[in-house]
Amino acid sequence: MKKTIAALFILSMLLSMSELYGQSYPSHTSEFYVNDYAGILSAETEEAIMQVSVPLAQETGAQIVVVTVDSLEGQDIETYALNLFREWGIGDATKNNGLLLLVSLNDRQSRIEVGYGLEGALNDAKTGRIQDDYLIGHFQEGNYDAGIIGTYLKLAEEVFIEYGLDEATITSQNVYYKPVTEEEESGKITIFHVILIIIGIILMMLDLIFNRGRMTRVVLYMLARNSGKGGGGGGFGGGGGRSGGGGSSRGW
Repeated sequence: MKKTIAALFILSMLLSMSELYGQSYPSHTSEFYVNDYAGILSAETEEAIMQVSVPLAQETGAQIVVVTVDSLEGQDIETYALNLFREWGIGDATKNNGLLLLVSLNDRQSRIEVGYGLEGALNDAKTGRIQDDYLIGHFQEGNYDAGIIGTYLKLAEEVFIEYGLDEATITSQNVYYKPVTEEEESGKITIFHVILIIIGIILMMLDLIFNRGRMTRVVLYMLARNSGKGGGGGGFGGGGGRSGGGGSSRGW
């Protein structure tokens, strides 16, 4: 009887270890910063995130990664986020300044995972408030684009503040979308500019129809990358991934 109990105990331990270490996680996309496996984001939102992420990484080494999945496959979101954060090596290897925004559609849960290097700027309470203010309401209405881009830009703003970047530095990196002023709106536009805009729109439409916008995303990514300072530091998979489980989770 004792041998049977011992055998069952060992078997249960092995099964638990198998579940813990055998969990498979998705590989990141070629864009790295946007990984919409649940298919809830528009191309415009993905492009906007890329335009923020690349110069942000070049300027600070920080990496903010967005991941949407259909399901957590039975795991709690804290474990899933932490393991994915470490596996992908999010953030700079020395600064450990990565951020992960994870959304599980079918589980109706979200989490912001914070690397060690940003825990001072983004503690558990603050990341919870950010989700409450920018994500939950939109998600309850089914507006995933608004929830994710709002949350993402707020996280980016907190990173800028942490690294003491002023407005001139930020705008020089083409990070924020500034509203068009009346003066800018009334500025002169030549025929040449109009022709270029029309050609660009036509090419983008053809790319969206026949190539699902892949070429458009690549071009925008390259433009954003080149707008940053030379030398960079915006490479994918910064070699970080160190997090002690800091951050917060929410449901909607």
